[in-house]
Amino acid sequence: MQIRRYLIGLAALAALSAAPVSAQNRGAGMAERQQAMVDSVAVQLELSDEQDKAFRAIMAEQAEGVQAVFEEYQGARDPKMRDDIMALQAETDEKLKTVFSMEQMAKFVELRDEYRAQFRRNRQPQG
Repeated sequence: MQIRRYLIGLAALAALSAAPVSAQNRGAGMAERQQAMVDSVAVQLELSDEQDKAFRAIMAEQAEGVQAVFEEYQGARDPKMRDDIMALQAETDEKLKTVFSMEQMAKFVELRDEYRAQFRRNRQPQG
């Protein structure tokens, strides 16, 4: 059963890394990638039902906050936008620490860092 959950998580992560990121589908694609990441992480952390529910609520709140920041800056590359997003992330981490065990939080940070690295690699121009 654990192997099956792991494979489902890998499949979700693979789907994330293969998702195209064009200007036209960035908004919808971002929501889909966020949902796939949440699903994958929930499986990999082996969350209880209660943890899963809290995790999804916290991540949905974070996604709404990030969306509000993007709307506020209207897509401009303002350095303050990054600061605002980092502050949201710190707030999210504090909330997750109340839901996850120390081991789960460490694994979550590891998975998030892997996801971010993969996202950055996918955004680099091919050629």
